[in-house]
Amino acid sequence: LKKDKHNEGKNTVDVKSVIEDSTSIIYPVVKNSGIDLIKDFSKSSKITTYSKKIEQVLFNVIKNSQEIFDNKQQDNKTITIKLYEDSNNINIDIKTYINKI
Repeated sequence: LKKDKHNEGKNTVDVKSVIEDSTSIIYPVVKNSGIDLIKDFSKSSKITTYSKKIEQVLFNVIKNSQEIFDNKQQDNKTITIKLYEDSNNINIDIKTYINKI
């Protein structure tokens, strides 16, 4: 059997599980910084993808947001992760509201 190098490292995963795995790693740090982490999952689908890379991207975006919040004097610290589908895509939106000084 010949290895398919194009699909090497890919696996079939539930997108919600990928987000949950990624956020569970950083959640204690986020919580200690006084940040609310809100997850909004209207639906979840299985896809074949590089799940570890998606987890790493999510981790980095959340960690960067946490570091920015730590450097700002702000009461409302919220990171919202929204998972939804449209006709052609599965979307993950990450939103923060950071006050400008």
